[in-house]
Amino acid sequence: MEEGRQISKRLSYTAKFKREVIRCAEDKGNSKAAAVFGVDESNVRLWRKHKAAISGCEASRKKFTGPKKGRFPENDDAVFTFFHDRRKTGLFVSYDLLREEAIRKARSLNIPRSRSKASKGWVIRLMRRMGLALRLWTTICQKLPKDFEQKF
Repeated sequence: MEEGRQISKRLSYTAKFKREVIRCAEDKGNSKAAAVFGVDESNVRLWRKHKAAISGCEASRKKFTGPKKGRFPENDDAVFTFFHDRRKTGLFVSYDLLREEAIRKARSLNIPRSRSKASKGWVIRLMRRMGLALRLWTTICQKLPKDFEQKF
C-alpha cells in the first residue's frame, strides 16, 4: 500500500444529500463540490449522470438497484404460477418440485440446458426475487377426535 493514501470506508448517502451535492456541483464544479461535502469526485460525476433518478425519488432513498429479474423472466413467471397453483389446491411445494417445473418449462421455451440449470441455489434466488417461502400452511386449530364427547 502506498504511504499517505488511506483506504476509505464504503458509505451510502441519501438522495437528499446527493441532490445537495449535485446543486453545488452545477454551481461550482465537481471537484469543488466533492471537497465541500467530503465525497469522491467520481461519486459527484456519477450522481450528476443519474440526476433524473435521484431527483425523482423520495429523500431517504439510498440505492437504485432497479427491478429484480432473472435471466429468463418467462420461465420465472411459469414457476411462480406453478407455485401458486399448488398452494391454492393445498398441495405441498418443495425445492425439487420447483426445479423440475423450471426444467420442464425451459424445455418448452427452447432454452438450452446449459443456460438454465435450475439448481437449488437458483430456486432459492427465484423465491427471494418473487417473495415466496416454503412454509407449510397450518389449520387454525387441531381437529378433535370423533369420539371426543363420549370419552369426555
